[in-house]
Amino acid sequence: MKSFGAYRIFLGGGGMKKLQGIIIVVAIFLACEVSWSADVVIIKNLIWQKVDDGVKRTWDAAAEYCETLEIDGYSDWRLPNKDELKEIVYCSNGKSVPLEDWDYTLSNDENLISASCGGAGWPSYDEPTINSSLTFSTDPSLGTSNPTWTATVYPGCTPTANCAWFIGFDGGVTNYTQVDSQLATRCVHDTHPPVTIGNLMWQYADNGQTYNWAEANAFCESSTLAGYSDWRLPTNDELKGLVVCSNGKPTPLKDWDINASEGQNVIDAACGGNAWGTYTSPCIDTSLQCPAYAPGTWSSSSAGDGLAWNVHFTNGNNYPNDKLSYIGLVRCVRNANTTFPWTKFLPAIMRRKK
Repeated sequence: MKSFGAYRIFLGGGGMKKLQGIIIVVAIFLACEVSWSADVVIIKNLIWQKVDDGVKRTWDAAAEYCETLEIDGYSDWRLPNKDELKEIVYCSNGKSVPLEDWDYTLSNDENLISASCGGAGWPSYDEPTINSSLTFSTDPSLGTSNPTWTATVYPGCTPTANCAWFIGFDGGVTNYTQVDSQLATRCVHDTHPPVTIGNLMWQYADNGQTYNWAEANAFCESSTLAGYSDWRLPTNDELKGLVVCSNGKPTPLKDWDINASEGQNVIDAACGGNAWGTYTSPCIDTSLQCPAYAPGTWSSSSAGDGLAWNVHFTNGNNYPNDKLSYIGLVRCVRNANTTFPWTKFLPAIMRRKK
């Protein structure tokens, strides 16, 4: 009998078909939004605390609460970053999410259009504006607003005040406040650990969101995935090192040459072309999860004239795109030979269910 979170899988004498069925069920379980237990919910690639505990805390106290939390035998919880918490905003009127951050340089009406579930012709919406798989505590002092801390620092406060972002779930608004404010806490846990390939540790999967180049850099630099704080955007060569062509074409491939013909680039800079046969997409190291869809994945490497390189794992090519206007995926990386935070994770490993 094997344990998987709160689920138990019995391996009997049913042969390979039973085992294949179990593998399919587990794959669907990881890929979809399903409850792991009565206390947690999986949404995309993150495990969420299903119900906040109803206690208001300062920002530092919220981070400490998550770090000491234990649910289902796991103790490596953390505060979600701003983009992660925005992912669980849900507008019942159908307005697309994630919403923009509240911008004090705009009028209140303009912010209601861009940064709230209401505004600009959208019909009324139901509160609270949160993914229906998640619920709030019954503490009436928090109400439907339930302003909830993120781990993301807001750098624009006065020199004497430190601020961080939060989300108010009465309208899905992302705003910031001083870190000594008292807000709610909802912790998050990573469903899959990072993967080490050679001397690099990679984020197992992109988060399904797209960013311009500056936003992509900021996302990685603010990441605390698996307890590390030294994540970064990979270089072009590092990202190209993940390309694997299923037809056996040698990698790394050449950079896309905007001065060459598309036919020549397919030969030189993609998994197909020339005498090479067809290939299976995506073209990425099989120890990592494939991108959910087609946009390129940003690298940190500039390509001149406001451009930066990104890799398309649909066919393995890399291409220079505009840093401001192009919206690409993000897969963060860190150097694997830096110190692992054993003091943080050893208690979780020792206490994890057998």
